[in-house]
Parts: sequence; C-alpha cells; structure tokens
Amino acid sequence: LERRSGEFVDSTVSPDDEAIYLYSTGSTGKPKRVARTHFNLAALADNHTQTVGWSCEDRVLFAVPISHTYAFGNYISAVRSGAAVVVTPEFNRQKVLELLERERITVFPAVPVMLDVLSRTHMDAPMDLSSLKLVISAGAPLQEHTFFRFREKFSIYPRQLYGSTETGVISINLCGEDEIEKRFNSVGRPVKNVTVKVFDEEGRETVAGAEGEIAVKSPSMTTGYYGLPEETARVFRNGYYFTGDLGFIDEAGYIYIRGRKKFLINVGGFKVDPEEVENLLSKHPDVVEAAVLGITDNLGNERVKAVIVPRRQIHVKDVLDFCRGRIAEYKLPALIEFRSELPRSPAGKILRERLK
Repeated sequence: LERRSGEFVDSTVSPDDEAIYLYSTGSTGKPKRVARTHFNLAALADNHTQTVGWSCEDRVLFAVPISHTYAFGNYISAVRSGAAVVVTPEFNRQKVLELLERERITVFPAVPVMLDVLSRTHMDAPMDLSSLKLVISAGAPLQEHTFFRFREKFSIYPRQLYGSTETGVISINLCGEDEIEKRFNSVGRPVKNVTVKVFDEEGRETVAGAEGEIAVKSPSMTTGYYGLPEETARVFRNGYYFTGDLGFIDEAGYIYIRGRKKFLINVGGFKVDPEEVENLLSKHPDVVEAAVLGITDNLGNERVKAVIVPRRQIHVKDVLDFCRGRIAEYKLPALIEFRSELPRSPAGKILRERLK
C-alpha cells in the first residue's frame, strides 16, 4: 500500500462483459468451457428468485459444491434475494441434518443421491425441521422410491429443478401438494422469462405430449462454447439452446425429461432408453442403484450394459430373471457388472464414460 502509485485503474464493467467461466459436467465426454456475462448472471438470479419467491427471511443450506453450476445458480439467487447462506464443505448425513435443524434452514438444494441417503438415515430422536419449506432436487433424475421415502421421513416433498451450464435454471416443479404425487417426475414449468419448446427430428415444434429434443431460450443463456465454433453452431440455433435432452411438455405446461439423445442405445435398429432399464433395475430389492449404457461388441453391434451397485451379493441370473417379462427382450442387459459405487460428478451426475 505504501508503494502504490496513487493512480486509479479504469474498471468500468459492461453488463455484456464476461463475468465467469463455468464448465459442463463432461458426463458424455470432455467438459466444455462456457462464458457467462454479468447480464446473464443477473438474469439467472432474477428469473429464479422471482419464480420461487425467495426473500431475506430465507436461510439456504449448500451441501453441493458451489463451484458446480447448479449450486452456483442457487447461490447467486440466494444472495440476490438477501437470504442467509450456510455452507458445509462436504456432505455428511449427520452434519447436514444437524445444520438443517440448528440453522432453521428454509431452502435445501440437493442432488438425488443426497436425498436418498438422508431418507435412509436412522435418527435416534425426532428432529424439528419445521422451518424447511423447499427441498430442491437436480443434477440427475429423482427416483420414485426416494421421493416418497423422503416425504415420509421429513414431511416435505422434494421438488425437481431443471437447468444446465449453458442456460442456468430452466424450470422448477412448484405444483400444489394436491398434484405433486402424480407430477413428481416432472421438472415443472419454465421459470420467469424462460421459453422452452420441444422439436422433432425434422426440426418442427411438437404438439403437447409429443416427445422430441428440448430447446431453451433464456436471458441467462451463454452464447456458446469457448474455442468450439462447430459445436456452438450445432447446439445454439435460432436463438435457442438445443439441450440434447429428450422429453415433452404436457397440456398444462409441465416439462418431463425422458433421457439424453447421446445415451440412447441402438440394439439392432431398436432404440433403448437407459433410464427405463435403470428405473426397473432400481426396483430390485437387492439393487442400491444402477447405470445403463451402450457398448460395442466385437462385431460392431451396440449392446446394453448395466453397472449395478448391489445391496448384498446377487447373481447375473437373478437380475435377468427379474427383468424378463417386465421389459422387451432386446432391452435386457447383455453385460452386467457389479461395483461398490458409481463414479459421479460433484453435482451427483453419473459419469458414464468411466463405465465403458
């Protein structure tokens, strides 16, 4: 300070100046660098907080690393609304439960695996979590058994949020409690100022209920990927970001995600949705969780592979016997691998490239 020149550097910042670089999760390959401007971030916070209704009375607990785009979006939204922010450096089930109660947390953004762990946690005595009014789930699909078990244990329904590194928050399921059980698997309606459409393979907008690729237009959206002009041109078209997610919008405007275009498995000309097989496997009493992906055999044909985390020792035959009769024969796993855990990103997404 004693040696400072005394001159002030011009630090004028434009809303269109780059504010931060984020990286895509890399669940399907190498992470891509995404620039977000000051305007993008302000729009993200406004869209989210005005939709959810956060205020300075709220207290938000972060167990998901804030370096991840999902937690980061919730973080700047909390700060924008004047809410108190409580951060724990790692996810520890007892520590999180203690913080939820002691800090009188009102909002808890989490990932499905965290909610599943908490729903299975034994508590010696009842906890007072009456302050909790919103539990958010994002980063991966929320399984039905986790949704209902969490509600039974903590008397609050988790709500699914949909977003991406490229756009920020897209939608959140805030439907009434009289509807949530039948809409639990929806990621809700778009947040304020965000437009969501679904397009078929010919690029035509679909009608309500028809599946296709989900595309998003948002003021919080980036303009593209750093150093990847071809990839940018492929997914950013006509003012929309084409997410690569497959899904549909129902007549009430609720969005449903059915899987990823890149994850679809082509078995002899028949398309297999990995999520359908994963959902079935997760219902096996001896399966903790499963991931399904496509692999190529020695003849160049694509086959279904299942990676399973077992609750106790089980055999391949047990798994196949459970699946037969519940799904088509061509959807049955041709290869089953057992592991102690699945590789995940900090936000809880399964890193499928590491399972091949």
